[in-house]
Amino acid sequence: EKFNYSNLAYSLLRLALERAAGKPYIQLVQEKILDLLNMCSTFFKVPPADTAKIADGIASVAFNLTNTSIPRRLLAGIGCAVPCGAIFSTPNDLAKLTSSMLGYHPLLSPESLAEMETPRTNEKNKYGFGLGIIRNDSVNMVWHNGSIAGYTAQFAIEKDSKYAVII
Repeated sequence: EKFNYSNLAYSLLRLALERAAGKPYIQLVQEKILDLLNMCSTFFKVPPADTAKIADGIASVAFNLTNTSIPRRLLAGIGCAVPCGAIFSTPNDLAKLTSSMLGYHPLLSPESLAEMETPRTNEKNKYGFGLGIIRNDSVNMVWHNGSIAGYTAQFAIEKDSKYAVII
């Protein structure tokens, strides 16, 4: 059996969470993560007052042309892509998330975080619950990335040194 990342599987997880909680997924993320970590600059839909603060994304289109209108339209929300990504954030807000994952202002118990960071694949590129995992003699790292047309982000946390990098 081979691991394959699946946006469809995350969409099914969204439905299961909504049914179990009796609330929309976006509301759950807002209440259980964003509000608790004071991530005030992280959005599923960027408020109109904040769109001027967002850098223009550049999407590739045919014949090596670029397009800034496609990414700009995505700021209004992606709908069906939630929870497969489609969250707009800032490096400062992602720093709050990585700090929480390092144990500062934790959202999860140490046991739950360890469960997320346990490899569920036997392949070279290991994957846990929502996190890529790199472990060898010199590094103990978890990471996550995401992108939509015109925008991309990634964080990596070296667990032993307690350093995080956000791009």
